Amino acid sequence: MAKVRVEIDRAKLDRILTDARTESSHRGALATSKKVKENITRSGRVDTGRMRNQVSARKSREGWWMVQGSAPYTGFQEFGTGPRIYPKGKFLVFKPKGSNSFVFAKSVRGVSAGNFFKNALASLSVSDFLP
Repeated sequence: MAKVRVEIDRAKLDRILTDARTESSHRGALATSKKVKENITRSGRVDTGRMRNQVSARKSREGWWMVQGSAPYTGFQEFGTGPRIYPKGKFLVFKPKGSNSFVFAKSVRGVSAGNFFKNALASLSVSDFLP
């Protein structure tokens, strides 16, 4: 019976594992970003494409990856808004797109939550992180 002795260089092993972790988290962030964009398109909430085009994966200063939408209204679309009812004597005044007249509204309905990011995270699988 043969005896085998294995010596492991801890520094090299740590470097290999760190590189693998970084690469797999990068792949997961890119997959999540892609799924968020697909969710936005599938939900039909694309007017100019600004919100969809500003979803990106980027590495933080601390070294972890994040997926974020930088359009100022991304949060309202993701989480939704409730209805707005204005107190007596106050109205919401706005001019709809493509119209020359103003609208005076006593109340407006909210926007339902899109859950683009939440659904993208829920649909991730192990294969999204592997090469």
